[in-house]
Parts: sequence; structure tokens; C-alpha cells
Amino acid sequence: MTTHALDIASLLHAMRELAEKVGDNADWHSVNADTGYVIEMLRTYGQVIAGSQSIKALASADWEALNRFLVSNNFRPAIKQFDPGEGIGVVSILDKLLKWKSGPARKTTISTIAGSKPGFILPSSDVAVYRATGFLGFLIRIPTRSADTLWIYLPDKNEAYISVLDRLHLVELTFALSAADHFAERGKFTGVTIPMLEFSLEPDISFMLGAELRSDSEVLVITQAGQQFKLRMDETGARVKTESHLVTERGIVRSDKPLVVDRPFIGWFTEEGAGNLPMASFFADFDSWKQPAGSLQDL
Repeated sequence: MTTHALDIASLLHAMRELAEKVGDNADWHSVNADTGYVIEMLRTYGQVIAGSQSIKALASADWEALNRFLVSNNFRPAIKQFDPGEGIGVVSILDKLLKWKSGPARKTTISTIAGSKPGFILPSSDVAVYRATGFLGFLIRIPTRSADTLWIYLPDKNEAYISVLDRLHLVELTFALSAADHFAERGKFTGVTIPMLEFSLEPDISFMLGAELRSDSEVLVITQAGQQFKLRMDETGARVKTESHLVTERGIVRSDKPLVVDRPFIGWFTEEGAGNLPMASFFADFDSWKQPAGSLQDL
């Protein structure tokens, strides 16, 4: 399976923004199991996500204003025209720019079953390697110069099921990994070799269509739901940008070598002040292992 991703943070943020904009005791109601899961997450993490410093939003009945907001943040305009008298839309954008603790890392190449791929080596002083209870692979924690942390889970070869997880199941797995007990692999590796990445995806969040935002005075139904997810990672750091948009309308043992990330892996980000909420979860298959075409700043 190829690289895929879903950012739950910007989606929850967009839902929260819409409910606050509508006011009048507005509350979300599900139409299927997936939206029910997301709504429960909103009830659990709504206040946490409000504390994130990485997400900004625009709620408006002007569909062109929403598209201008997307374009100004280097995203494709994605909002289709809707009647401003009958609906309201929101765009929530997550943007994280991370730099490795010790500055640019040493470049290298990684030998994989898909050929040689560009990578970089982070020393043991800049990373921590764990085992997570209930999982067979390695969990890698990478602090950065900011309040953000990058987490990578390198699955064991016997965890082939991970490569076919889709949509919310990927998010569920990152939550399970984040919540599991972590046991450090102290002194076992000299560092971690990590592939460079670049991908741009449009995750399918059509499961949100039809969900209802009910207030004391009206019922609004989601008629448009989309997401864009972009990530670059190189020897200097990582940049992840995602946007979620919703439109609602009325009525409806020590080794002498580093641990090498040489097979597809799962990653996510956490942020001080936003609890352990996994943000921008992704599965990086070999198709995204490449030298980024541009800098992190111009993503």
C-alpha cells in the first residue's frame, strides 16, 4: 500500500470552530460509526486542541474568502460555491516547522528492498528508542528545538497488518501507541538513521458528510468535507502542513551501528500544551522516500 495520512487535529479543530460560530448550544450528531468516533474524540479532546499553537482557522459564509485563506497558506482552493444565506464553512490549518536539536544532520543513504533511498543520521543524544507494550517494533522519540516532538513507529516485520490500515484506523493506532507504556532501549543504538520524505495527499474524509450540527434554533448538515496533507523531512528538520475544511448547510545489547528505519513506518507529532494528542498521523511507504524538491519554509 502507498503512503497515506489523516490529520485528526485540524478536523477536530474545524468542528469545534463551527460549533462555536453557530453557538446557541450547538452540538454534533453522527450519521455513521466513523463520525461517531470523531465526535467522541471531539468531546474528549476539544479543549486540548483549543490549546494548540499550531492551528489557525477561518469560519465564514463566504466561500471565496475560505478559498483565499487556503491559497494564502499555499493550499489548493477546495471550497465549492454554496449559498451564504443557507450555510457556513470553516478551514482549519495545522502548520509545524521543526528543527533537529543539534542542527543539520549528516546525510546518508538507506538500503531497502525498494532500492537506495536518501536519509540522514541523528545521534543517540538527539533521539530516544523505546518498546511499547503490546507492540513488536521500535518506537522512536525525536525532540526538536521547539515544543514539538516527532514520533516514529518502525513496525516489526511480523506486523504486516499495519501497512494496510486506512483512514481512522491509522489514527487509532497512533493513539494506542501514544497511550502504551514505553520502555527505553538504553544504550542499544548509536543513533537513528531516518529517510528523507516528501508527499502531498488529499485524505478522504467523506465519512463526515451528513453529520449534523444541531443548535436550539436550527440544524446544519455537512455537505462538503475535505483535507489536504503535505509533509517534507530532510537533514535540517521537518515541516508538516494540513488543512481540514467543512461546509454545513441548513436542512440537510549495544551495537556499533544506528537503528535504521529501512521499511515503511508510521509517524505523528505531539505538542506541549496539547496533551498527548497525536497530530498529522501518517504512514510513509517507499513512494514518499525522496529528497524534498524544495525547502521546509516554502512548503
